[in-house]
Amino acid sequence: MRRGITAALLALAASGVLVGCSTGPALFEEARDASDTLPTNVEAEGYDLDTVRLLGERDGVSYFAARSTANSREVCIIAHSVEEWVGGCMQEDGLGELYSAGLGGMRFVPDGAPEREGWDRLHPNLDVRP
Repeated sequence: MRRGITAALLALAASGVLVGCSTGPALFEEARDASDTLPTNVEAEGYDLDTVRLLGERDGVSYFAARSTANSREVCIIAHSVEEWVGGCMQEDGLGELYSAGLGGMRFVPDGAPEREGWDRLHPNLDVRP
């Protein structure tokens, strides 16, 4: 019986190690191109500029994602229009959202997550709403 408990504990520990080694959202594994650069008027402090990805554009707003420099398990969403920009970081599990009176709501979506009512899926990793 003792061997069975030990084997079970080792299996749990190994699975935890494997989960902990996750590289995170697949979008950061994609090759970058010239559009994956924040506009010059966005304060880039706190964003890992080597991970910036353009997620899409809608109604004159460009949406970007980047890794946080403070926490590698956080994803930052940056929304930019001609008039303003807003950015914020949240856990990569999608449990946060960002809101700006001028740019609306936005939230990071984990890979493969289902669509949520009241949100528009602009990119596989981004939901937006007015």
